[in-house]
Amino acid sequence: MLRQLIIPALVALILPAAAGAACPDDAAQQIYSLTEGARAGDREIAALSEAAKAFVADCGEDRVVLSLLFAMFAVPGLEIEPPNPDRFQAQLIAFRTGNRILRAGAGDFAQLQLTGPDGAPASWSVQDERNIYWDLMFAMSGDYLVFGAHGDLYTPGKIEQIGCGLYPDEEASALAQQASGNLDGGELVARVSYLGRACDTAEHEASGYAARYFGEHARARADDPGNLGLTEGDIRAGLNGFLDRHLDGAAESWLFDAGEVLRLRGF
Repeated sequence: MLRQLIIPALVALILPAAAGAACPDDAAQQIYSLTEGARAGDREIAALSEAAKAFVADCGEDRVVLSLLFAMFAVPGLEIEPPNPDRFQAQLIAFRTGNRILRAGAGDFAQLQLTGPDGAPASWSVQDERNIYWDLMFAMSGDYLVFGAHGDLYTPGKIEQIGCGLYPDEEASALAQQASGNLDGGELVARVSYLGRACDTAEHEASGYAARYFGEHARARADDPGNLGLTEGDIRAGLNGFLDRHLDGAAESWLFDAGEVLRLRGF
């Protein structure tokens, strides 16, 4: 259960922490090296958790440190094969670290210049953070569909307590991808609808991807009217509601051209 799996070793990642005087000058490089080690196979979650506690204790709410810690857990959450519980544990910690970034104010930071394991130049940016967040949310939703992991994230009544997450537009995009070909059978509808309603921004990205989710189900229903999943009424209501919110009176957008809008409206 997403909200109940709190590991004692990670209390420092959950509770507020003041920046300490001992934050290493090369903290970013150290964390990046641990992340690349995890990518290469060094994925002991307990050891990564201890390292994360130390960095949070020393560096507090530092935006860059939290971003890199998020990636440090996201990588094993993506690379460890399911249904290994270490995969689900790493995903959970990464998600909670993303919420920690949000509570700390999020915001941009300058691209970091780092060194890869082979000595080659490497970098880390907010765009990299967004990209791996999309990968994480796609993986978590897939693991929910197949293994039932992180069920609270997709359960009405629990969703509202968990909130929008760090990048609701990236998550909504990932969930829309899961709807392609009715892959999710409509099981992600509560989460994507919440993101499109409660977590939309002035750019209406989350609502646009919520509309894309229902559009994928409309295509799947047209291809196979007998498939299980969302009903035609559910699809039509979701499409029209989220298209209205996303388009905000316009005939088309960066996500839907005018022809597609007309086709979807005619479902």
